[in-house]
Amino acid sequence: ELVQWMNENPIPEGSSLTDFERRAMALMALGMDPYTGTGTSYIQVILNGFDGQQFGNANLINDDIFSLLVLLKVGYQEKEEPVASALQFVLNSQRDNGSFGDVDMTAAAIQVLDLLSATKERNQAIAKAKEYLEGKQESTGGFGNVYSTSWVLHAISAMQGNGDSWVIDNRTPEHFLALRQAQDGGLLQDESRENRLWATSYAIPAALGKSWSSVLYQFEKPVQVQAQAFVPSAPSVDEKALEEMGQEIV
Repeated sequence: ELVQWMNENPIPEGSSLTDFERRAMALMALGMDPYTGTGTSYIQVILNGFDGQQFGNANLINDDIFSLLVLLKVGYQEKEEPVASALQFVLNSQRDNGSFGDVDMTAAAIQVLDLLSATKERNQAIAKAKEYLEGKQESTGGFGNVYSTSWVLHAISAMQGNGDSWVIDNRTPEHFLALRQAQDGGLLQDESRENRLWATSYAIPAALGKSWSSVLYQFEKPVQVQAQAFVPSAPSVDEKALEEMGQEIV
């Protein structure tokens, strides 16, 4: 039913780049080819959002992080354009305290960096990001809310870690999530249905000890895409809509 729904409901033209990235990830999690699995080549839409240095809105890195997460799983190599430039853009966005803006984006960035070959720059970036996250863990065991806590658990899994080792006052991130699970299995019982779906969806791979990358199938780049020289073009998404997103996460 999910496959059928995605075939019948493409992302509307003019939507934010993150909408297309999120759809590509959903398709890949279902084993559907984001190049040809539906009537839309979501990879081409993502590529069209590259401006020569980064993806989407130059004031945000969430669209870059999720573009990279997708492209690195669909046949693009880390030293290949546009991946190489966008990776450098993300690395340059890391702050002195190790963060990439906040807990969510730091956890997301770790999952992209984990896909790269081990280098001094990459290893240092992950180490600094991990140190930042460690400093953000609260006495509840969590990281402020169920969404951020799940994202951090995804990052911990990407680093081959275990949430059980992240303990404060005898509480772990998993403990934080478990205390917010209702009898029906969903999280955030008193919130809207949509919020409960988001929160529960994030928590499932977190509790299973999986990163986003680990739940996405890998795909090869089609021959015609491999042979095509990439020419940066203006983003095809609504820039005003992106600006209104602020720091909205995928």
